Amino acid sequence: MFRRKRSADTGMTTNVEMPDSAYETDFVDTPPAGKPMSRRERRAAEKAAKREAMEAAKCQSARRKAAAKHKATAKKKGLKKKPQSKEQNKRAISAQATIPYREMGKDGICRVHDRLYSKTIRYLDLNYQLAQPDDKADIFDGWSEFLNYFDYTIHAQLTFSNRHSIAAELENLIKVRPRNDRFSDLMEEYADMLREQLQKGNNGLIRTKYITYSIEADNFREAKPKLERIEADILTNFKVLGVVAYPLTGAERLKQMYEFFNPDAKAPFEFSYDLVLKSGMSTKDYIAPTSFNFKNRR
Repeated sequence: MFRRKRSADTGMTTNVEMPDSAYETDFVDTPPAGKPMSRRERRAAEKAAKREAMEAAKCQSARRKAAAKHKATAKKKGLKKKPQSKEQNKRAISAQATIPYREMGKDGICRVHDRLYSKTIRYLDLNYQLAQPDDKADIFDGWSEFLNYFDYTIHAQLTFSNRHSIAAELENLIKVRPRNDRFSDLMEEYADMLREQLQKGNNGLIRTKYITYSIEADNFREAKPKLERIEADILTNFKVLGVVAYPLTGAERLKQMYEFFNPDAKAPFEFSYDLVLKSGMSTKDYIAPTSFNFKNRR
């Protein structure tokens, strides 16, 4: 470092080398102790102080921006990964757990989930095509009124099932018991005709129709009288239409589901609530197939 010095004898100014310890920093020329700073030195010191203040402000601003960016990123990730409830995390690990109901009572009342209860009614065919025009109009009006009965508090579903029948089951349906009277020959001939038509006509298919209705209730005690009242109204409407209908018991509803889940099964459905109590199994164990395949679902 060099510093200007005026000679007292000649009055000339020369550059004199000074040691580094005589200065506070490498950028500011600090005069020796006890001497005032010149204007030039004060300006240099002010500029250095401003530069340091600007650098500190830039560092603080960068830290604030980084903290805000980190907070925003964490908040965004938190919105994408919401904590899931236990029911959402619970996965069906068996065919039984995939069947969506909780309990099936002997009287046919099914608890689908905590507040939803349902019943099913089976009804037979009504030959609409062979009816007279006036009768068709009456049937259509009656069916419209029947459908309008279900308001927003009642969930209704119509089910049409075509399934392959078991030979023994079909024979029991058309079996004519002999009475040992003068009409025995005629009844036997009629039974043979039914068996022949059975082999030709429906290719071993049985067509059944169901209507399942459900309501919401806080518990079973509250749901049962409501379901029974709706059942009575539905049976009355079917009777007005001239349709035979009857409610399904718990065992009959389980048989219905067994036929849906096991369409190729040839063994008859065997179930009783006494077996459930003795074996400790659930009703789903009697109706569930070996597995469900959802790969090709639409």
